Amino acid sequence: MISRIYISNYKSISELEIFPENLCALIAPNSTGKTNVFKALNILLGETYPTEKAFSKEDFHKRNTKHPIIIRVDLSKPLGAVYATKKSSSGKGNCEAIALQLEYRITEQGGSSYFTCFGADGEEYYGNGQIRDQLSWVYIPSERSFEKQLSMSKWTLFGKILSKVDVNFRANKERVDAFEKSMNEPKSILEKDFEEGISYAKFKSVFVSKVEQNILGHSNGCDLNLEIYDPLWYYKMIQITTMESDQRFNVEEIGSGTQNLILLSLFQTFASLMKSNAILAIEEPELYLFPHAQRQLYREFRKLSEHTQIFYTTHSPNFVDISNCNEAIILRKEDGETIKLNTGKLSDFIDEGAKHELHLQTKFNSSVNEIFFADKIILVEGDTEKSTFPHILEKIGGSEVGAINYLVLNCSSKDFIPFYIRVCKFLGLENFIAAYDTDLHDGKNEHQINTAKKSTEGIYEALEGDISKCVELHPDFETLCGYSTSDKNKIREAVSWVGKTDADKMPKDFLKILEFLLPPKVEVAEQLKQNDRRSIP
Repeated sequence: MISRIYISNYKSISELEIFPENLCALIAPNSTGKTNVFKALNILLGETYPTEKAFSKEDFHKRNTKHPIIIRVDLSKPLGAVYATKKSSSGKGNCEAIALQLEYRITEQGGSSYFTCFGADGEEYYGNGQIRDQLSWVYIPSERSFEKQLSMSKWTLFGKILSKVDVNFRANKERVDAFEKSMNEPKSILEKDFEEGISYAKFKSVFVSKVEQNILGHSNGCDLNLEIYDPLWYYKMIQITTMESDQRFNVEEIGSGTQNLILLSLFQTFASLMKSNAILAIEEPELYLFPHAQRQLYREFRKLSEHTQIFYTTHSPNFVDISNCNEAIILRKEDGETIKLNTGKLSDFIDEGAKHELHLQTKFNSSVNEIFFADKIILVEGDTEKSTFPHILEKIGGSEVGAINYLVLNCSSKDFIPFYIRVCKFLGLENFIAAYDTDLHDGKNEHQINTAKKSTEGIYEALEGDISKCVELHPDFETLCGYSTSDKNKIREAVSWVGKTDADKMPKDFLKILEFLLPPKVEVAEQLKQNDRRSIP
């Protein structure tokens, strides 16, 4: 499997390094460069052997041809030994490849490419098809080509599977002999000449004679033979059909939704059967699927990734899991350049115990996974704030707030806010703010006060002293807003209070959250300076 991807000077990518898990989601807004990552990998590992023909001058990042395009993958374990030429000398050796690299550069003489492999012995070898073919790479772009994936090319899903079936069938001579013997009778019927029209016998006789006639005088002979009982030939005749309204249709004639489901099923079949060294890449697997089907497919992806590596892009929270945030690579584009946000190790931010606890809490709550897709994140304690804050912010900030790609995330409790802060930091999502109650009510006993302070200190620790990322509501949200509430009607009463309250009567604490969302538009600096007298100890 691929343990590292390195791409430089290719399209929107100046330099990008990714350390993928077996299940790897690339998440980014449209036109950020996700597809460029897949295209680069497809040049190195895909259908066409990697040569200079795969590139043009437009493929260089910002048209900078002074530096080469480099596409490299490192593998978690060496491939099988293949006899290859060493780059350092004219000698040859058995290359057990642990990395494959393609370099393309333009000189005064023109464009040239260099496909090399790095062996487990420390030597660099010139790459060849035999080394490359050991990795079963399949790429399905967002523009689904159902006909292509059902063709018999050795690079398509269908072709790869049936070619493997054919190889395994031929591995047993008795089985092949039995097949050929059983085909003698139908073969004789097909090959028998008949008077009317063109028969196979006439076609074969004329064709072979013309080849023999044209080959005369050539140094190489041509012993032509036409067989009609080859097993793979029969596999090529497979037609996938389906029933709709008591009529049978070829799948190429049915709707895109059903075609996509069949293609995804083929994708899953390939992963299940091929297993080792199978690397699959698919863009937007959620296409044409309703939410339940998306969640079901994501669960299947997780299962398949135990023995197959799957790369995918997605815009759906049903295809990511916050408790497995290490499987997501978040990309953004800055100054026309694709960059990766998350760069650290998960263990530096989140321990296994916290991951497990969060997984149990979020297993059936995909809404928390929207954290991967938001540009700005407001972390809150519970449902009341999650449901009320959008109303408050739109009330005091106007319709512009609705145009911001932000998420109010219910962290379930104040004690879980530090975990989500660490998740944001791990993912490189620095545009977040935490709004929480101090819970320092008058009349609370010493134990309650110490407990409240300990929860706040946990948030301070996760923020690493950055006071700009917290808004403390004293003593709590309801009291600060000044409305009465009951446990049963908290959300309804909070939203009703917002509707009845003028924007200028809202607590000033909310201005800091609004400034976080709309910094260029809201002039609140002086008010914030007066309101915010806290300092993190």
